Amino acid sequence: MPDIGLFELVLIGALAFIVLGPERLPEFFGQIGRMLRHARRWAGELRQQWLLETGEIREQPEQTGGEQVHASGDANDQPSASEAGNKKSQ
Repeated sequence: MPDIGLFELVLIGALAFIVLGPERLPEFFGQIGRMLRHARRWAGELRQQWLLETGEIREQPEQTGGEQVHASGDANDQPSASEAGNKKSQ
C-alpha cells in the first residue's frame, strides 16, 4: 500500500478543491464513497466465497470412505495392530 501521510492528503484535497470547485466537490466525494463501499462489499463477498470453497476442499478427504493409504504408501498393506484388534472385537 502506498504510504500517504497527512501532508499528501491535504495536498490532494487542495488540488481537488481547485480543479472541481466547491460546487462539485461534495458530489465527487460522494461518488468516491459509493465506489469504496461497493469495492468493500465485493471484497467481502469474494473473501466469503473463497473461505467457503477452501473449507469444502479441506473437508473432502475426511468424508471419503475409501481405503486409507498407510505410511508405506500401499493401500493393501497388512493392518496395524490396533486395526486388527478393532476387527476382531467386531
